Formats: sequence, C-alpha cells, structure tokens
Amino acid sequence: FIPGTITRELSQGEQHLYRWHNSNESVKQYGRFFYPEPIEDKLLAKRILSLPEENQLLYLDEFVLSPKTPLFTGTIGPYRELPGGGKQFFLMGNIKSLVTFNSRIIKP
Repeated sequence: FIPGTITRELSQGEQHLYRWHNSNESVKQYGRFFYPEPIEDKLLAKRILSLPEENQLLYLDEFVLSPKTPLFTGTIGPYRELPGGGKQFFLMGNIKSLVTFNSRIIKP
C-alpha cells in the first residue's frame, strides 16, 4: 500500500473481488490480497497491481466477500520496476471462511 491511502472498512452487501494467481504454493488461489475490478489485460494487471515475478497470472478468479467482513483498502504502491496505482483489498483471518469462489474468468 501507499502510505496514507489505507482505510479499514466493513464490506457492504454482496461484494465481488478478483484475484490473479498460479493455483500453486507460490501464489495460491486463496490469498490475502484481492482487487475490486477484473483486470483481464495481463500486462496492465502486472503493472498496476505490482504483482511479483512469481505470479505468472495463470488464473483470474472472481470471489464473493461475506457481508460485514473487516478489510483494509488502499492504493497499491510500486514494486521494483512496476508502478502500482491500482486499488487493492487486504483480508485478515481465515480467507476461505470470508470469500466464496464464484467463477474463473481467465485460465491458461
């Protein structure tokens, strides 16, 4: 996160979240970082989400967040040569009890 952009919120109603992952141990399907919009362009996603090298962007999944879930939101900071600038959510606790897999948008 970029300092000064982080806020703590409670999710409102049925909120859809998105996550790029490899579905392996290096970048799991159920992680702690999610995004509010599906960014299907892999190059754009890599840049504005500042995704690390190990994330090969193999899968883009949609999840539904449970109502009234505490989460942190903020602007993604730069990482190495990646500029960041996108919005992200950070979830704490047992991720699988907070989000439900809804659909796979992109797969290899």
